[in-house]
Amino acid sequence: MDCPNPHFHQPILGNIKVLAICSECMQGIKDAHCRMVSDRTKAALAAAKARGVKLGNPNPERAVKAMVAENVRAADEFAESLRPLVERILHSTPATSLAAIATALTKGAHPTRRGKFNWQPSQAMHLLRRLGLKTSRMH
Repeated sequence: MDCPNPHFHQPILGNIKVLAICSECMQGIKDAHCRMVSDRTKAALAAAKARGVKLGNPNPERAVKAMVAENVRAADEFAESLRPLVERILHSTPATSLAAIATALTKGAHPTRRGKFNWQPSQAMHLLRRLGLKTSRMH
């Protein structure tokens, strides 16, 4: 098969000029796409504003307070769900360190509130404080 492009049969990786041209083309396509997305977003926001839609939160302080309150409620609920387990760990050895509590929670495959399975001593400390519990090693 005859090809008018003299570089067709050469490996692309061996031809720096071809790679440079491809890179420039891809960058141009990416830039054009970003401009199109930006233009569509601006047009949609202008149309919504023209229809009288109020954009944004009229009271962001209240929204932040509500989010913080929900976060605290969820953290309290999560801590309470672990209370029996934590009390069992503390009663098994009264001088349990925070590291030992974290290790026990990790080994027991109990996820953190964020769904991870690797507890840190600082997380154990916050959990105990939230539950109002102490170890003999906590100040």
